[in-house]
Amino acid sequence: MRGRMTSTKASSSSRGNSARPTFIASNAPSVPAQDPLLQIKYQELFRTHLDQLLVELFAEVTGLHFHVSWAPPPAREWEPRSLPTGCSVCCQLTGGPQLTDCQSCGPRQLTRTLNADGAGHRFTCRLGVRNYWFPIRIRGATLGIAYLQALNRVPNQATAGKRRARKGPPAVVRTDARALSRLKFARAAKLLRLIVQHVLIASLSDLRKADLTRARQAVLALEKEQARLHEILKLHLPPMLQAHRHPGPASHADQIIRGLLERIELDYGKPITLQRYARELGMNAAYLSALFSHAVGVPFKTHLTELRLEKAKALLADPASTVAKVASTVGYASENRFRIAFKNATGLCPKLWRETMQTHPPPASQAL
Repeated sequence: MRGRMTSTKASSSSRGNSARPTFIASNAPSVPAQDPLLQIKYQELFRTHLDQLLVELFAEVTGLHFHVSWAPPPAREWEPRSLPTGCSVCCQLTGGPQLTDCQSCGPRQLTRTLNADGAGHRFTCRLGVRNYWFPIRIRGATLGIAYLQALNRVPNQATAGKRRARKGPPAVVRTDARALSRLKFARAAKLLRLIVQHVLIASLSDLRKADLTRARQAVLALEKEQARLHEILKLHLPPMLQAHRHPGPASHADQIIRGLLERIELDYGKPITLQRYARELGMNAAYLSALFSHAVGVPFKTHLTELRLEKAKALLADPASTVAKVASTVGYASENRFRIAFKNATGLCPKLWRETMQTHPPPASQAL
């Protein structure tokens, strides 16, 4: 089949043959409103947990190989040629490409499979091929269909030749094709379902671990944000109380620091330094640094970094603002330096911090 990857004995084989399943690079039922990146992530996770030992165990116990037809991106539909009915068994039994019967039968069976309960969907096609289709779903996303096929009886050359006499060249019937009773096929289908469910549970376990990790990061970020706000309140409340208790004109030093804070509030998006302000004020840089630290409670550089990161957090609330744009706006010449400073302060990178705050915003009582 064009666009398919199949093995030489894809449907039934002796126990001595390779047990590797056939993964078909085909279209599958699309999932409305499904994130394509999540779909790819889930598919790769499922492949990772589909251990070769499970595949070999299945082949050893049943003598059959199972197949997986993966889903396409959500915007695409499952093409009839790529349905599991166009399998190696059907094609090799008829000696040619997909039959007209398969092209009409496949979409119907697909609908029934997607609407089936947890037991999957079983049917026998007109060629005498037993089918078992089991949808693979993780968190509501259909990743593809795991399917199993075997013959209910081995056809002979005469029967196959009559079937194709009116449609083209005589069929080439596989002499190694094995028939499987209804009971044995049902057991093989049950084992396939158990294997798929085992892989899904392992995949979901990994996803839950990742969710817990993100949740812990979010909690730590919120706790760190709360502690930072409390520290800011501690720094600002004492000067406010002292000003209330001792009203009067501000000293010359207080006036210098207040003016400097106003300048920083205006210039934080520019490449500013304490030495520059000291030159403009005609003061010694070391003396101004000590004066600033005593009055504000933190060094000049720490205050500037905190101010820039506060402004950055406000800008990150807008989903349209890129991290690079935010970094430039708040005065960082390098996006990488901004990421490092932001993560050191919050415990999260800017993108993850934005996602965390959108999902778990801090209580209004914690705001300044």
